[in-house]
Amino acid sequence: MEDGVDLREKALRGIGLQSSYVYGPVSSRRLGLSLGINPLPVTVKVCSFDCLYCQYGLEKPTGPRGGLSEALFPMVSAILAELEEVLKRYPGKIDFLTFSGNGEPTLHPRFFELVEGTVAIRDRLRPESRIALLSNGSTIADDDVRAAIRLLDDPILKLDAGDEASWKIINRPAMGMHLEAIVSAMEKLKNIIIQSLFFEGDGARIAGNTSAGAVQKWLSCVERIRPRSVQIYTLDRVPAISGLRKAKEETLRAILAALEGRGIKGVIF
Repeated sequence: MEDGVDLREKALRGIGLQSSYVYGPVSSRRLGLSLGINPLPVTVKVCSFDCLYCQYGLEKPTGPRGGLSEALFPMVSAILAELEEVLKRYPGKIDFLTFSGNGEPTLHPRFFELVEGTVAIRDRLRPESRIALLSNGSTIADDDVRAAIRLLDDPILKLDAGDEASWKIINRPAMGMHLEAIVSAMEKLKNIIIQSLFFEGDGARIAGNTSAGAVQKWLSCVERIRPRSVQIYTLDRVPAISGLRKAKEETLRAILAALEGRGIKGVIF
């Protein structure tokens, strides 16, 4: 049981969860041919956010890493063994080994150990491949997560809003989390990439994050972080909440122009 809910019941509510620790390679609009690494359970979404647009549907967000039982997560040795087997078996080029999966990958209590082992396998079997992380950034104040991020080629961290109220509506974080704490932690990291999803609301319940005011607040946070680059994109899969709409291409281009006007590199996907 977790939070009073049987994991099998939660699994029945999962939408398209990854069924293995290593999946793909898949063709990614941002990462080319990417081999996914899922350090999370294969039966249930485990995430510190519950984003409105999540492809895996809505689920109660998970609290701090320390509050989770290690028994919930796959063993590092099992993940690394599967990764090595797949890399030996797959004959073609792989652009990225990407930590992602069924929620927030850095929630794994031995994430640093997993990254360290992945780097060693990559260096031995696929030195041409880069290692990426897709993360919501909620754990980057933890020393071991920060140490793991420093080993990665492309740590990609989420930032969809620039103010606390909008962030809580869009990303629906676990209780006790605050946007300012995450942005402050991002400021201290070098070499990170920001990923930002923009969408239009349904005109009634959800406002979206493409208004001039919302974009200006987001830009202010990005300026503080000074990332290596920013990935700007919009909805590509069916969102958890119906009624959300893709941001218009001209809107994304205007956001990109505003970003580059502040001396920060960006790209639209």
